[in-house]
Amino acid sequence: MKKLFAFGLSVLLLAFTLAGCDSSASGDDTNQGDDGIVRIVRSIDELAALLASLPPNTVKISYLIVLNTSDIMGLRETLFNEPKKYVSLDLSGSKITVLRDSGPSSPTLTSITIPDSLIYENRFLNHFPNLAGINVGAANTVLSSQDGVLYNKNKTALVKYPCGNAASSFSIPDSVTSIGYRAFNLCNSLTSVKFEGTIASASFNSSAFYRLGDLRDKFYATDPAKGTPGIHTRADHSYTWALQL
Repeated sequence: MKKLFAFGLSVLLLAFTLAGCDSSASGDDTNQGDDGIVRIVRSIDELAALLASLPPNTVKISYLIVLNTSDIMGLRETLFNEPKKYVSLDLSGSKITVLRDSGPSSPTLTSITIPDSLIYENRFLNHFPNLAGINVGAANTVLSSQDGVLYNKNKTALVKYPCGNAASSFSIPDSVTSIGYRAFNLCNSLTSVKFEGTIASASFNSSAFYRLGDLRDKFYATDPAKGTPGIHTRADHSYTWALQL
């Protein structure tokens, strides 16, 4: 009787083990974070609860976000509420089409992966000063990324430079013919920019280098219509974002 019971228990344990292996191997929407833990988030409320459970100054935490378009509106507010916890968000499992400029600034976000479904980024990324990289999948038909910088698909428009990038210099490719609103907003580490080509002044937003001194003015100093290629260094290095940690 004891042997039969032991055998039955062994079979039961084996079944649980195999079930666990199958569930971890078969999931299409799992993401392994930098600390080796898989986290899947299916609502903003769930993300808020997970962030709240982390201790302060937490780093290298990654989440795969699986959301509907209606779920995205509270994302910036959720990140703002956890200013001493630093996370990487992967939105590739979502069907989000628009990231809108809503909610306060936040130092929490360190990197983001944009879904293939996204067709419009409306200044959402302008207020994440620790954002070190923006990634876009090759299947996205509207946006692209290179070295963590966000462009339109054919790289003629520079949409957003990640201000958490610690580099002091950056080269704008000669394919770029327009630069968007506050594309370099609050990028305090950046002191010089190399313009590989010319850009019509009407296509270079006047706030692209917001609070970064005189880079735009120097670019157009000699040729006000289309600018002068070359390296330009900003004079004003004094601005520091108040909430950057």
